[in-house]
Amino acid sequence: MADGVLNPISSPQYGQPSSTQNLSSINPRGNLYNDPEGLRGSPVQSSIGLQDSKHAFYLKPIILDVQKKAKFSRLASVTAMPKNMGTKIKQTVYYPLLDDRNLNDQGIDARGVQIRNGNLYGSSRDIGRILGALPTLTEVGGRVNRVGFSRSEVEGTMNNFGLFFEYSRDLLNFDSDKDLYSFMYQQALEAAQDVTEDLLQIDLITGAGTVVYAGNAISDATMNENSVITLQSLRRLERALDDNGTPKRTRLIKGSGNYATVTAQTTRTIFCSAAVVDLLRNLSDRWGNRAFKEVHEYAAGTNQIMEDEVGIIDHFRVVQCDKMVLWEGAGAQADPEFGLSHTNGKYDIHPVLCVGEDAFTTISFEGSNGINNKFMIKAQKPAESYSAIDPFGKMGFVSIEWWYGILFQRPERIGLIKTVAPM
Repeated sequence: MADGVLNPISSPQYGQPSSTQNLSSINPRGNLYNDPEGLRGSPVQSSIGLQDSKHAFYLKPIILDVQKKAKFSRLASVTAMPKNMGTKIKQTVYYPLLDDRNLNDQGIDARGVQIRNGNLYGSSRDIGRILGALPTLTEVGGRVNRVGFSRSEVEGTMNNFGLFFEYSRDLLNFDSDKDLYSFMYQQALEAAQDVTEDLLQIDLITGAGTVVYAGNAISDATMNENSVITLQSLRRLERALDDNGTPKRTRLIKGSGNYATVTAQTTRTIFCSAAVVDLLRNLSDRWGNRAFKEVHEYAAGTNQIMEDEVGIIDHFRVVQCDKMVLWEGAGAQADPEFGLSHTNGKYDIHPVLCVGEDAFTTISFEGSNGINNKFMIKAQKPAESYSAIDPFGKMGFVSIEWWYGILFQRPERIGLIKTVAPM
């Protein structure tokens, strides 16, 4: 370190601490003013890259890879956790009378004989079982056909997340890029949104209660070059969701309040990567016709085209997610000749996600004013305060803090197809 210039912290390896210093001794040194020619003393290279004050710049700065649109957050209602109630939230689930999950000991059949479950015949569609459990009555009636009800609790937990950035007073006063502070602020906020979106996506995928394996696979480890999504895979998923009573519509949140909603046409929606979309586009129906219909082929008047919706196949609308997650190298041993994506010699597994209405809710924290504030932003400009680590008040900061949790209300309404896909 020459001439008292603070060197930027070196970029850490994933999973490694960002500094070897004790937290109590870390000095603020992020996002410093760039003075490479030493016009104000010793040359200083900013931690955020080059600056050239001798040239004119186009007014709109180039912002790379920041226009990521939320997809999964728009599927969620929001439940606000009141203050002073801990970090866990519970909700009661009541099971329908005719449901296998309605387990109770209150049953009495049409003959007046006590039976194991008071749910008549549960979810069965077997003719013999239904006919054998009909709640018939005789002339004299009697103490017959008693049913019972049951309920359970589901639970979700909130977790606290946050990030911050520092900047110097000189950066604001002397840097030629007047939009730099706005850029950093915007990027930090978008990163917080992206982290939340990724976490929600992963929670939905790993929490899906209805899972279909493409091809003949029965587990992740058995997924091979034949485990490619087909129309049959989609129809298996559709039948399973139908059996679970999943509504055939997609309700989307519009606006930032997470209360106003719009409903897409009566068709379920699947979310998948571009690689999976390519597979879907190449599928044919039983008559050899192309099964995939592009958005521009929709009939006039089709309502509520969703963000990044690319088409419809069978009874599913398709939304392409460029930031879709996957399980790298979780499948069977890969054969490179098939051109399917793989990692460390094993096939990658790509999710195809379908989220039914009222399957889940996200959990946030209700602020002191009773308003659900998703992100809590705190900012301190340079010279607003002084401390032992910044005695001249040269450094400012912006911090973004938020709470996130998920409560699965009807996980059986979240459907998932696991497939392999091209490179």
